[in-house]
Amino acid sequence: MIIGLTHTRDLVPIEKLTVITKVSIGEPPTEGRNYPKKLDHFRFQTKDPSGDWIVDDQLDLSLKQKQEGEGADEGTPVRSFNIQFVSDDIEQIFATSYAWWGSSERKCHGDGLQAQRVLSEIKDKKLLKEYEGKRFAPWTPCGDDGCPELAKKLCKPHGQLRFMIPEQRVVGAVAVFNTTSYESIRRIFSGLTGIANITRGRLAGLKLRLVLKPGQTRYHDDKGAAKTSNAFFAHVEFRATDHEKMLQEMLEQSYELDRLAAAQERNLLGPGLPGREHPGVVTLTEEEDAKVIQPEFYPETEAPEEAEPAPAKTEIKEIVALDKLVKRMKLTKAKKDALLHHYGGDLEAATKFLDNVLKATRKLKPSQKQVTAWLEQGITNPDWLMKELSEQIKKLKAPTPQTPAGAPDPESEEEQGHDDPPEEEEPPPPDDDNAPPPKKQSGWDF
Repeated sequence: MIIGLTHTRDLVPIEKLTVITKVSIGEPPTEGRNYPKKLDHFRFQTKDPSGDWIVDDQLDLSLKQKQEGEGADEGTPVRSFNIQFVSDDIEQIFATSYAWWGSSERKCHGDGLQAQRVLSEIKDKKLLKEYEGKRFAPWTPCGDDGCPELAKKLCKPHGQLRFMIPEQRVVGAVAVFNTTSYESIRRIFSGLTGIANITRGRLAGLKLRLVLKPGQTRYHDDKGAAKTSNAFFAHVEFRATDHEKMLQEMLEQSYELDRLAAAQERNLLGPGLPGREHPGVVTLTEEEDAKVIQPEFYPETEAPEEAEPAPAKTEIKEIVALDKLVKRMKLTKAKKDALLHHYGGDLEAATKFLDNVLKATRKLKPSQKQVTAWLEQGITNPDWLMKELSEQIKKLKAPTPQTPAGAPDPESEEEQGHDDPPEEEEPPPPDDDNAPPPKKQSGWDF
């Protein structure tokens, strides 16, 4: 035991995992191209004997041979592959922050409220004197609060996902996937929280997949005009042949891993693990990280086409609209995260789903207990709930059977003392009478 090298002062083991693979969806600048190139598939790299990153053709071929989906073969680029995490701590396996990277160091990093900046980038003499001899000093503003470096695209949101690739058959080393995409960061984080909500916090050891899917992103150009751009976004998911089997497999894996962990702590499978920190800190130094991250994500020359802009104002409206519906329907944060996970972080689709559920309940007028029961199952299986509500509305709209010939006249029934059937109440109008009618979409609008 060496304090500071193998253990902390509190005698907690220090675990650092070697990075053996770098996964990306872009290429750094080359001699013939002075800006990064975006890809529509994953690219795998490993280190050569001299320590330089080179394309890992062997791993790429191995993952191509295990591709899922119709028409997939060895010539199909890898857009999804198996991964496993070494920790349950989302902050450990997906480290996120606003970051300004240079060619040899991280110049500034923060959480959107408070940042830490290297002294070499600070001009304030009073602050320099106060933190003399230290490397970083507290810094504001950070993020959307008015950071000038964020506006200049020197600072960007940065996420690093750390995981094992089962096909490599290596334990004790990890792969990393870096991204500065607002949407990919949102989708990966939502996927991890959604899965953890179902498995009671278990992520380590689960058989998951890192997936790349096409989509569109919205942004405003230098003149303020709204633009759209095609892009590919990454997210983490659990796959199965059907919904019920998926949930069953997720829970079975979680229970089995919990059982093994409990057995370890009882020394049935080896030394116990009390006080053991989850591995999550990798052995890439800041200088090594800078060499990997800066060319691809913080180049001196940006790509000619805007590929990954910041969220547009319309996206902020979508967030507000979703939160309004979540609050109105009394959904917990866990249910909101599960819904976003189902739609891969698509705010518009999640909002559309809740809006249609609200419209349907206005027509059906179910009890609060029934609404709660529908949402309990429907949040993780929206397709089922939409089908169920559609069937209920069809029954409601079914025409009243006509009185057959020879049957008693309804007026005569009134004379016999029968009460009139209550008139069906009109459903209440929507909250916003001036709101334009939503676009029709089969299977969604009622």
